Amino acid sequence: MDLLGLTRNDALINPWINWHSGQAEIALESLEAALQAVDRPYRPFPLRFPWDGVLAASLVMGQKETALELMREAIAPPNFNEENYAWVLQAGEAYGSNMRHTLASWLKLDPRLEIWRDDPDVLSLLEINDPSLNP
Repeated sequence: MDLLGLTRNDALINPWINWHSGQAEIALESLEAALQAVDRPYRPFPLRFPWDGVLAASLVMGQKETALELMREAIAPPNFNEENYAWVLQAGEAYGSNMRHTLASWLKLDPRLEIWRDDPDVLSLLEINDPSLNP
């Protein structure tokens, strides 16, 4: 399914509309279109976390591999390609650590994601070993 002239926001909302209308098959097709509309690598904005975005939709709709791929992209340090700037590399590492913390907190807070809180792949990827973050 392509975007068919939809705006980026339409593409991100359609999976949810279809999912909550009981049209799971169409919702998954809409999710594929939404994934095409999202910038890659996936970098969610931490202050407005993706409650209605493609990562949440992937988890809620049972698309575990897609969700894990998005999480890997989100926690990966940005590629600055600058060998002589150690502070840039440290900032990139801090970004990944902070995004892990943000994702873990989001997983803990969002009741729709309860079934993923004990998933070994998700826990391993997010390196959840802080008891306060354990969902």
